[in-house]
Amino acid sequence: MQQIYDYEQETSILLKKEVDWSLLQQGFAIPKSYQSLWQSLPEGRIEKGEKRPVKFFFDGKMYEGASINNQPFNKNKYGGHSDLLQIRYNETSDLAKKMRKKFASSYQFISKERVALGGKAKGGVEIPDELKEYLICYSTIQPDVFVIESLYVGDSTDIKQAMKGVLEAEYESPAIKNILSKHDNTASISTT
Repeated sequence: MQQIYDYEQETSILLKKEVDWSLLQQGFAIPKSYQSLWQSLPEGRIEKGEKRPVKFFFDGKMYEGASINNQPFNKNKYGGHSDLLQIRYNETSDLAKKMRKKFASSYQFISKERVALGGKAKGGVEIPDELKEYLICYSTIQPDVFVIESLYVGDSTDIKQAMKGVLEAEYESPAIKNILSKHDNTASISTT
């Protein structure tokens, strides 16, 4: 298998995106705050109306069939509008299926809310903070290949809860614990 990620080479986080219905179905917009990162990749700028195939490495598997698009729009009507960069994939693609599986709690929550709203969730469904999940996207050393990782807000909450009341020395590595446990009473700083 060809290497796509080089831990010695600096890579960039290109996107941190809260999971929503669009991401679980057909893709996601790249927020304006991240667009300059995407447009400055070595692969080159994507002009309005252009699209380029991209691949995503996610949970140990390469997913093809996605594209990065710079949506065209009426420049006369929306002259000052910034680019509309999007990652797009088919709802039946392996990548979309993987998104729904990996972010199953978001998918289930949003699906239930959409049913409760009669399938009309204008503006999207708001997921409670404690249930939010995120997609993190990184650049790689391969052109138009990106690494995706998932982040669940509950991960840090679970760790904090598990560590509550545990002394630092109790979870340090044995080597660090050994060093910390040695105290030299003869060591001092002279003030003369």
